[in-house]
Amino acid sequence: MPARAIENESTVDADVSPVLTNGSHLSSQVVRVNPVRWIVNVTNAPANFYLVLNQSFSSGWQATLEWQADTASRLIAHEVRLGSSDHVEANEFANAWYIKSPLSANMSHIRIVLSYAPQNFVSIGYELSVAAIVLILLGGTIGWRFRTRWSSLKIARDSASL
Repeated sequence: MPARAIENESTVDADVSPVLTNGSHLSSQVVRVNPVRWIVNVTNAPANFYLVLNQSFSSGWQATLEWQADTASRLIAHEVRLGSSDHVEANEFANAWYIKSPLSANMSHIRIVLSYAPQNFVSIGYELSVAAIVLILLGGTIGWRFRTRWSSLKIARDSASL
């Protein structure tokens, strides 16, 4: 269990919730891509806040912070993976990340992508299993056709030699 933890009972009702340190909620849009991937868009983000994901705490959850900076009339995209020191336990069970603004001023829009890394291994295993089954079926079909054709050619050759 991490040394730091935050307590905020108001975040238990939502699956994903950006929360200020004083407990008030931020304006956000949460998109659940699938059970192991969430995208959170936070508008008018302050310099520092917590993002709470009400799933059982696991170090396998990762958060990536994305934002755009306007410099010299062009947008530059930035992406930072949050470290394990920013990932804490909230409400005695949930995942929370302490989001620190990488800029000195407040950011108007932040996109945070939450993903469960161990699921990647399961997905790769599933894809390899499907590929193996396809190769086995393909090999069996080719072998069966070759054996059938070879047998018919052998029978024809044996009957011609009589």
